[in-house]
Amino acid sequence: ACASPPELPVGDLQQIAASAAQASRAGAVLAVQGCGLDQVVAAGVADRRSGTPMPTTEALRIGSVGKLYVAALIHQLAQEGRLDLDAPVAGQLPPGTLAGIAGADATPRQLLKHTGGVPDYYTPTTIATWDWTQPVTAARVLAAIQGLPATAAPGQAYAYSNSSWHILGLLAEAAGGDRLGALVRDRLLVPLGLDG
Repeated sequence: ACASPPELPVGDLQQIAASAAQASRAGAVLAVQGCGLDQVVAAGVADRRSGTPMPTTEALRIGSVGKLYVAALIHQLAQEGRLDLDAPVAGQLPPGTLAGIAGADATPRQLLKHTGGVPDYYTPTTIATWDWTQPVTAARVLAAIQGLPATAAPGQAYAYSNSSWHILGLLAEAAGGDRLGALVRDRLLVPLGLDG
């Protein structure tokens, strides 16, 4: 609860957005909402080739913030008995989903801790060669890591893996019976009042 809305001058928010845009050499959108605040600012460019300024309405990738929502869903579904945090993830997905993927025998708990041994798709090669205008889907990620060696045996060593979270997203869909976006909306955003 907010006793009184804090004062956040738009100029300060604009400076924060400008700093983020400069650091990324692209564009940034900053939204501050709640407790009587409702401000959105943008800085930088939406397209570096054309120099088109970043609008406040631009849809941006959620990036690693999405891991929070996936983790919350996985734990909800585990509490409901729809998935087992300590059973191999491959056995909880449709047959063949993780064929040729190192770490398929890791558990959801290990994937959540980055100790599943699943190789990371986000490498200097993919950063340089992927078409980042296309969605980063689980299918693209699994294709990129298929046949790659495990970083370690499941549970044996920490190795940050964005790929693991795409597998966890597939697990949430299988256990929750819906697309990941719908699960996040219906189970988290709407019930918690985070839907805008």
